[in-house]
Formats: sequence, structure tokens, C-alpha cells
Amino acid sequence: MLSTIAVAFLTLIGLYVLKIYFQFRKNLADAKASGIAYTIVPFFQVNRIYQICCIFLLPILRSLPESWTDPWLDLTLDWAWKRRYEPFARMGAQTFLTVSPDRNVLNVAEASVIAQITNRRNDFPKALEVYESLRIYGTNVVTTEGQEWRHHRKIVSPPFSEKNNHLVWKETLDQSQAMVNSWLGEDKQMSKTIRTIGDDAMRLSLHIISRAGFGVRLSWPGTDDGKEKTNTYSSSLGEGH
Repeated sequence: MLSTIAVAFLTLIGLYVLKIYFQFRKNLADAKASGIAYTIVPFFQVNRIYQICCIFLLPILRSLPESWTDPWLDLTLDWAWKRRYEPFARMGAQTFLTVSPDRNVLNVAEASVIAQITNRRNDFPKALEVYESLRIYGTNVVTTEGQEWRHHRKIVSPPFSEKNNHLVWKETLDQSQAMVNSWLGEDKQMSKTIRTIGDDAMRLSLHIISRAGFGVRLSWPGTDDGKEKTNTYSSSLGEGH
């Protein structure tokens, strides 16, 4: 009985390895046929199993000789914010593919190509399976495409007008300045320990949402501007703690 289970388990693993191998061969052939510069990475960066295993796998990979992991390791992470243009410069191209067993990913740094991709939604649809976890409360503008996406966009687009974007930007600046002033205090002490960053960040978000979503401007604690109104309103939103 035990041997039968072991054989079945090993067979499943073997079939899975074969599936990965043939999928990788197909992806690599597609990359070569495209004529676009490419680099091979062993993991797709938003693969759920890889993301979970990264917690303990990444330190191990970081400890390996750099010649074994460069440049593919950083390209399996959220590299755009840290590496920026460096991978493109290394590849000597404005666009390049990362080829993994899961799928090929096109990375673009050329503004004209980015404009074409974003303006031709029907030719470049989203990989909806990547956003499956966001469907926990049903479909939305992120998890849909085509006619259903247009339906969701029609509903959610009014708040994202240029006028409201300007309001959010200005309110963010004002509230952030008020938060920093509260940290510095009246004596403007530049060197001190701040122990309320978590609460203050939550308060900052609440103040911005209140102004943009409900048209009510909340004053930062310690200011006299609309103190009575602010206290009453913020208490109703559960802020008063």
C-alpha cells in the first residue's frame, strides 16, 4: 500500500517536472522567434508558490555566488523600483523578455512603446489570472477586461477626475506637512524619536479620504482650525483614539 502511494506521488512529481520542462521549451522558442532580447529566469515573479517560498528561499539564494544568480535573481523580484533602468542598460535594449516556465514577460522602458501598449487595450489584455486573489469580493475594474471592464470603469471613473486628483494631491501635501509639524512640535526639534508613525499614517489616510470622498476637511490634532467640528466628525469615523 505504502509503495503504491510512493509510486503515485513520484509519478505526479515526474509529470509536473515534464510539464514545466515542455512549457519552458515553448516559452523559450517563442522568445527566440520574437527577435526581442531575452534573459532566462527560473521563476515567474508573481508565481504564488515562489512568493510564499521567497521568505526562506531568498536568503539561501542570496548566499550563493553572484555568478550563479546574476542577473536572474533580481529579475524574479519586484526589481523595477530598485534597479530601475539598470537591467535595460545591461541588456543593451529598451525592451527585453524574461523567459520562465510559467510565462514570458515583456519589460519596456521606451515611452512610445508604453503609450502604444496602454492605448491598445484589446491587443494587450491583462493576465487576469494574476489578479485572481483580488476577486475575493467579486469582479472589479482590476480583475476584468473587455465589456465587463468598461462597465466597471464607467462606475468608478467619476471620482478619478483631474479636479479630484488635484484635490487629493493638495490635501496630501497639506496633511503631510501638518503631520510633520506635529512631530517637530513648537520648538521645531529636528532630532527626536517618533513612536506614533503607524497611528499617524492611518490618520493621514483617513484625513485625505475624508476630504476627497466626503468633502470634509479634518484638522490635525493640536490645531485650532475647526476643532469642534473635527472632533465630532472624526469620532463618528472611529478616529478618536
